[in-house]
Amino acid sequence: MSGGTRQKGRKNLKTQEKTNVMEASGEAADNGGQALAEDVTPALHKYLTVITTEIRELKNDITALNTSFKQEFASFKEDVYTKLKANKDELQDQKKSLSEAQTRIEELETFNLEAKDALLTTLREQRKLQDKLTDLEGRGMDVQMKEADEEHRMEERIHAAWSWQRVGEPGASTGLTQRTRGRLQEFRRAEDRGNI
Repeated sequence: MSGGTRQKGRKNLKTQEKTNVMEASGEAADNGGQALAEDVTPALHKYLTVITTEIRELKNDITALNTSFKQEFASFKEDVYTKLKANKDELQDQKKSLSEAQTRIEELETFNLEAKDALLTTLREQRKLQDKLTDLEGRGMDVQMKEADEEHRMEERIHAAWSWQRVGEPGASTGLTQRTRGRLQEFRRAEDRGNI
């Protein structure tokens, strides 16, 4: 802003000097050529001095701006490099974290597949065992029913064998008739063969 104010002041000063030079020229023209030379030379000298001073000030301002710009640019460049390095480090950390996460996910997927296979195998084995248990229970029921049926038949046979006994008949000294003895022998043979 100070440069802008200086420039406005310089423009006003230049305009005023030009006006002074013009007035001096006009007066010199009225007074003759010699008066013009005397009035114009100090005015030109003054004008050149002012211009030289302004050029020096402008050079100093440009040098100061240049120095300031170089310092600001160096600071900006340093900030950019610092931020780039920080971003690079952060990106590397994120890449490392991502790699670790991918490894863990792969391990979990592998474990999941293995667990799924083990669970399926266990379910198959459980189904087989359940089928065997159902079969054994069915067989057990069949065996129990057969045993109960055989016991019932045996009781009927024994009852039938005792019902044929006749007391006081000749040859019944043992208390059994010939027919009963035949039935008992049949029963023992069937028992020996395993039919009962």
